[in-house]
Amino acid sequence: MKDVIIIGAGPAGNRLAKLIAGTCDVVLLEEHERIGEPVQCAGLVSPRCIDDTTRGSVLCQIRDFMLHSPSGEKLELHAKEPKGVVIDRARYDSSLAEAAVGNGAELLTRTRAMNLSVSGESVRVGARSGDAVREFDGKLIVGADGPKSFVRRYALFDEFDMLYYGAQATGTLKDDRNPTAVEMYLGSNLAPGFFAWKIPAGDRVRIGLCSSKEGTPINLLDAFLKSRFPNFKQETRQAGLIPMGALGGLSKGRVILIGDAAGQTKPLTGGGVYLGKMAAEMLAESVHAEGPSIAAGELYEKMFKTEFGRELSRAWRLRRVMNEMSDEKLDKAVELLADERILSMLEEAGDIDYPANLSAAVLRKAPQLLQFFPELLRSGL
Repeated sequence: MKDVIIIGAGPAGNRLAKLIAGTCDVVLLEEHERIGEPVQCAGLVSPRCIDDTTRGSVLCQIRDFMLHSPSGEKLELHAKEPKGVVIDRARYDSSLAEAAVGNGAELLTRTRAMNLSVSGESVRVGARSGDAVREFDGKLIVGADGPKSFVRRYALFDEFDMLYYGAQATGTLKDDRNPTAVEMYLGSNLAPGFFAWKIPAGDRVRIGLCSSKEGTPINLLDAFLKSRFPNFKQETRQAGLIPMGALGGLSKGRVILIGDAAGQTKPLTGGGVYLGKMAAEMLAESVHAEGPSIAAGELYEKMFKTEFGRELSRAWRLRRVMNEMSDEKLDKAVELLADERILSMLEEAGDIDYPANLSAAVLRKAPQLLQFFPELLRSGL
């Protein structure tokens, strides 16, 4: 019997395996043949996400940011220190997987979980591994298997409040006017309910968007590329889902969720690598303290919600408010944010991992925002 069965060898699952393999008997089940593929990530993360294991995945650092309003006005930020890094996501994931195996974890690729049962002090997972059907028994099962989580569905956790649909193209851009800056584009015609982006990635550039409307991101991306980046030469394309909403349950008996499977994504940006990293570290700490037990899952859930519950709740309220704003209101918001005092604050204290905390400070610095957006008052920020 295994101590911990982890479903999903993405960044959260791999990191958890790496951290507990020295003291626990761990198996990682991954349905795809290659770790980190297919890539479903824009690859912009905070420097907090990088450690000695993943340092080799960094393609570039980000200090410059540009926000485009729906009408085309620009807000520019130039930070003294890097606020983000762009990673090769496949290499990031595979580096963590290699470290987990090096610490003693068993990794099985091309292994897809098919059923799950919990009985007394154990869990059992039935899986198809290559051409064979296998069963795995353990004391805990951890779902780190993304927004379409098999573990979440079979354990009857609540559904996500909302799913966002993303699409991104990677390639080269001739005559790029802002080759070192991350650019964000707002507008109901470009990316309804979210935003579009351009992200430098070493000698390549990533251009993509996310939308709250199912079935539209590829068409929206094609239109965005044609209208804004006619000199872009596409090499690859990817698509994916981002779960969002109020933070729900993270553990249920011997079943535990981390990463996208747990809905641990940032409602304002859609990023989940940092939250998944922290979830893995907290769960590892809980397993070390309580052993592979129900108590470990309960301790992990308490730790994560204590640390991130308020931030994520505020960010989700703000996301819902932003989704309801017209392009005209978004234009006015960008105009107000262009105040030199606010720009200075954003350049100095801007934090992509904790944006809701900074939002409250911005409102105190620019109460005019409340005059134009009474929704912010009703949101409780």
